[in-house]
Amino acid sequence: MGLIAIDARNVRQGQTTGLGRVALNLIRHIAALDDQHEYLLIQRTDLEAPIVSSPRFRAIYLPYDIASIRNYFRFGRVIARYRPTVYHSLHSFLPLDMPKNIKTVVTVPDFNWIQRPAIAGKTALRGWLSSLHGKPMHAYSIKIADQVVCISHQTKKDLFALYPHTTTPVSVAHLGVDTEALRIGPVRPEITRYTESRFILSIGSGRASKNPEGTIRAFAHLIGRPGYEDIRLLMVGRIDALPKLHMLVQKLGLEDDVDFTGMVSDAELAWLMTHALLLSFPSFWEGFGLPVIEAFALGCPVIASDISALTEVAGGAAWMIKNPHNVDELFQGMQTIIDDKNIRDRLIQDGLRKAASFTWEASARSYLDLYHYLCE
Repeated sequence: MGLIAIDARNVRQGQTTGLGRVALNLIRHIAALDDQHEYLLIQRTDLEAPIVSSPRFRAIYLPYDIASIRNYFRFGRVIARYRPTVYHSLHSFLPLDMPKNIKTVVTVPDFNWIQRPAIAGKTALRGWLSSLHGKPMHAYSIKIADQVVCISHQTKKDLFALYPHTTTPVSVAHLGVDTEALRIGPVRPEITRYTESRFILSIGSGRASKNPEGTIRAFAHLIGRPGYEDIRLLMVGRIDALPKLHMLVQKLGLEDDVDFTGMVSDAELAWLMTHALLLSFPSFWEGFGLPVIEAFALGCPVIASDISALTEVAGGAAWMIKNPHNVDELFQGMQTIIDDKNIRDRLIQDGLRKAASFTWEASARSYLDLYHYLCE
């Protein structure tokens, strides 16, 4: 039996991001499956309650982010005080002062900061600046880690393309979906007011890599045609890029047809996916694409790009577009799913079957195997 330290600082109070949802679900399922090890959860100071209530889990709270410069240079000394057997980073990077006697696991979602910095950040400039430290930190973390886990085979392929001389063991553990957990919690009236509306859903509107502009332009083509005037577009996500998107909406004359919801809770996201006509997810690149399998599991048809990990995750169950830059191709997908009941029903059933193959339990068991191995 060992002490496993899991860094859960991607979980933020009042905000549900993709990385935060991964951390929450993974930790909760590990807690349900493992009765051998003790756990130390590293959480943000603004988190009001422990992620897991169990005598085998205790939490420590830190005031700085897992991706901060302060973390790179100071966290190793902090974690050394607790003497864990294993430290698991859910953010790709390891601190520069990590004690050598602590075994390390690093989960890598993707390499966007290195491969596509212009669309990886809130702005192109911030993306390029982030790549300046992302490149050496990825190289360092992969080199010194005892185990590297990629969330898709595409990410593993990218890892070896970027670092062909990697000797660290690299495995793949897909993400999962838990619809019951997603639905827990209240849904605000601002969201339920769409009960009687027809709407298309877009997630990740604050990131250029999610191609929100493509969704907006395709939507403009759609509602410009007779019979679609009542359909709305709901843009969910951080407000980082909203000024630019607002200008595009105004330019296209869509001010009365597009709503920016900002961040939503898990329960609200589940509600939107359950009621949406479809999820538009024409990303330029994905390390996995968690919203896609969540939409599948909730019976929401999906349009996704036939590229990167989306081919691996969504292939055969979504309406796949070959070129996410092609607005007409995206528009055709929207129109077909809305008009053709047979295709819509087939996509829903295929999505439900596909989602069933992605479980947090399977992901948690993969990590538990690594913990057991490293502790031994």
